[in-house]
Amino acid sequence: MLGQAKLMILILFLGLFNGWIIRPIIFNFLVSKSLVSDNYKGKKVITAAGISLFFSFITTVFTLELIKPEQEIPLLLLWGVSLVSMVGFWDDIWEDSHTKGLKGHIKALTEGRLTTGAMKAIVGLLVAFFVSRNFSTNLFSLALNILILALTINALNLFDLRPGRAIKIFYIAFFGLLFTHPWENETLWLLALAGTLFVYAPWDLSGRAMLGDTGSNLLGFFIGYNFVVLVSTPNKILIVLFLLLVHWYSEHYSLTELISKRKLLNFLDRLGRPEV
Repeated sequence: MLGQAKLMILILFLGLFNGWIIRPIIFNFLVSKSLVSDNYKGKKVITAAGISLFFSFITTVFTLELIKPEQEIPLLLLWGVSLVSMVGFWDDIWEDSHTKGLKGHIKALTEGRLTTGAMKAIVGLLVAFFVSRNFSTNLFSLALNILILALTINALNLFDLRPGRAIKIFYIAFFGLLFTHPWENETLWLLALAGTLFVYAPWDLSGRAMLGDTGSNLLGFFIGYNFVVLVSTPNKILIVLFLLLVHWYSEHYSLTELISKRKLLNFLDRLGRPEV
């Protein structure tokens, strides 16, 4: 247990260090390519900034491989997070702004028009299937795991409408998983991302950068992956029901309006965020 604790501290440090090194490099690249867009207040900010989280995490994994070559590399996790991050980056660059919501993208598909949002959903489902089949024992568990991964990926995108909101949801899930499954190998990689995200968070909270679909897909996949691997079946059912409720609500009402009307939720939503 002491050895595992030291490994966890090392991975957290590597995540922090690599995030500190890589974030400015990626941000400068995004600015040089004019990857900026208007936030909810019309202010120009760096978009698709979540790609810095992806490169920082990948660097952390391979840095650990150099330091501790005996440590198993999570190839399935790397594969999944790479695909959802890249398709999210594609959507950030070539987003079809005229098509909104899940219904809108499905309607476009029925009309023979493929949108970047629909492509993102298709890739997300395929990733969810191929990841879930490795952790499922029957059709029911497979369906449950696919739903968890696909819905969690999209849920973080739904919440990422205000600075820092998706990051806070990630950390809530992170601390919950760390508390309930502190010594699992999967938790190690959550620590790597948590460290990197800590370096990135001030930029998002202050409204100077946006995760974009790149970052929200990445955070959603990480949470969903750990739910699939670590959580018991009864709790998975509860998670799926909650995620379905979130998606239904977002299609009919405003999540931002709901949050603003609940004192505790509004307090947490604004915590650490200046008026930007």
